[in-house]
Amino acid sequence: MFEFQPLQNYVLIEPFELSENCEVSKSNFFVPDDNEKNKSQFKVYKVSKISQFFDKRYYYDKGDIIVVYENMVNQINFNNQIYYIIPENGVVGKFK
Repeated sequence: MFEFQPLQNYVLIEPFELSENCEVSKSNFFVPDDNEKNKSQFKVYKVSKISQFFDKRYYYDKGDIIVVYENMVNQINFNNQIYYIIPENGVVGKFK
């Protein structure tokens, strides 16, 4: 079995879905699903693994829930497994 280790300035992430216990604010108006302007440029992920060369100025760690620029997420398909990676500078914040 292979284990993916991010190098340089990359972070291994996994998609994060809110649990039933989490509250999400609801909008008071509706916009059609096909409206491109309605799509967010950000997405929420969970940190799986950080490069050993991780720059300590970025304050997140394995298991943290982070917000990233969706267009900077890269997908790797290897050995029937999907890995998601993002450069450290693609992370814009985290939830505490």
